[in-house]
Amino acid sequence: MTDAQRVEMWQPFSATAGTYELRAKELTIRPIVAKNPGFMEPGSFTTFELTVENDTSIWVRATNADAGPIPLTSANRVRLVRLE
Repeated sequence: MTDAQRVEMWQPFSATAGTYELRAKELTIRPIVAKNPGFMEPGSFTTFELTVENDTSIWVRATNADAGPIPLTSANRVRLVRLE
């Protein structure tokens, strides 16, 4: 495997491990270990708003981070759908 092939395969992969806190409809994650070193800065966090649409769908939107509020855009809203 060439270096270019390794980068192509590895680039889209993302991984983070740490702690989380769930309060009502807000999820806050605090990374401890991450593929991206910038996520591991002390005090780093991201808060997400969770909106349940029905029994099989949840919308997740980033609302706040250690750098400040995150503007509402379609780019930071993701729909998670449970498949059975």
